[in-house]
Amino acid sequence: MHYPVQSPGIKNVVECMKETDVKVNLIVSHGIFSKGNSIEGVDDIYTTDSFRYVEGINCFPVGDYLA
Repeated sequence: MHYPVQSPGIKNVVECMKETDVKVNLIVSHGIFSKGNSIEGVDDIYTTDSFRYVEGINCFPVGDYLA
């Protein structure tokens, strides 16, 4: 299925994906998360503590993978 993207951003991508009834995971190397630890429509968020540890999301200690 083709979904037109009207403007860039995770919100538009998530909206299109949810129309297909899929689980949406956001995986990022780091994040500030200044607006909270959840995004509407995103089921799970995965990140590292390379910037800081974030409560309430799947936050992996980067040191474990660099040793």
